[in-house]
This record gives sequence, structure tokens and C-alpha cells, in this order.
Amino acid sequence: MSLLFWLSGVIYNVKPLRFKDKAYVDVLSESLNNPIRMMLGWAMIEHSSIAPGSLLLAYWMGGAFLMGAKRLSEYREIAADPGVAVLHRYRRSFQHYTEERLTISCFIYALFATFLMGVFLIKYRIEYIVAFPLVILLFAHYLSLSMRSGSVAQKPEKLFREKRLMAISALTVGALAVLSFVDLPVLQEFSEPHFITVERAG
Repeated sequence: MSLLFWLSGVIYNVKPLRFKDKAYVDVLSESLNNPIRMMLGWAMIEHSSIAPGSLLLAYWMGGAFLMGAKRLSEYREIAADPGVAVLHRYRRSFQHYTEERLTISCFIYALFATFLMGVFLIKYRIEYIVAFPLVILLFAHYLSLSMRSGSVAQKPEKLFREKRLMAISALTVGALAVLSFVDLPVLQEFSEPHFITVERAG
């Protein structure tokens, strides 16, 4: 994992690959650090297994959403003033991006992330489904932040100043913590196939 972490930094920043300059690949390669970091932390606690694939992929796509939202915020801010020409000089990948493409890519990353999280929750702890509306709200609010002028999405280190985002995050973490210890057997029915049968008269 440490070697992979180093390699991801090399291919992102160093020529001839330098994925940093390639549209979409820049976001996907940079956000790949998320599941790598998760596995580094996982290995510190659990030495005999690997984190579930659905969780790692969800974490990857979640990171891609955050990176995509950052690109979207930068695009909107710089394209408005001083202009697209400066934007292209700022980052080469922006030569292939438009506001519409970035917005759609964020939507796609969010869909993948939530789908994969749903797979993980149903397989390993279906009770977490109860907190899923908060997860969706978290994605929606972050996307709205990226569309504001001078958005904090461009500077993730200042996200803690966004009180509403922090409140939603705290509620989400709190709900997941509670649901880690509260069993809801009735939810098991949702993970089993059921068909409505229709009896014909006569």
C-alpha cells in the first residue's frame, strides 16, 4: 500500500504520464489516494484481511466527487474573471472541461459512490440504510457549495468553517455510530427478494 501510494503520486505529477494534465483522469487518479489511505489505516488495525471492495470503490468515487466539485468551483470562479484563457494556463486539463461536463461528472461520481455504499451497507450492516438520506444530503450540500462564488470547495482545509456542512457531517457520523450498535431486524426483509403473487379467480 505504501508503494502504491508513492506510485500514485508519481503518475499524477511526473512526466511522461502526468495524469494531472488529463481531463477526468486527473480526478480519478488523484482520488485514488482515498482508498489507498483507507487501506493503510485498515492494515494498522487488521492484518489478515483487506477492506471490502464495495467500500474501497465507494471511497474512491466519493473522493472523485469531491475532486470534481473542486474543479467545478475553480472553473466557475476563474472563467468568470479573469477568463477561460487564464483557466487553461492554470491547469491543462481545463482545456477539455466545460462547466456542463464538470457538473455531469460530479453527478456521475456521486451516483457511483452512493450505489457502491448501498451495496456495502446491505451486505455488511443494513441498519446503516437508515442514515442514508443524510449521506445524500451531504453530497447535495457539498455540490451546492461548489457553485458559490469564492467557494470553500476550492480550499478543503477551510471546510470546518462551513457550519451547515459540519452539522450535516456530525449528524451523519452520529447516526452511523448509533446504528453500529442498534439492530433493526425488520430491515432484513429489504435484503431478501419478494414477489407479489396474484391469484386468478376461478
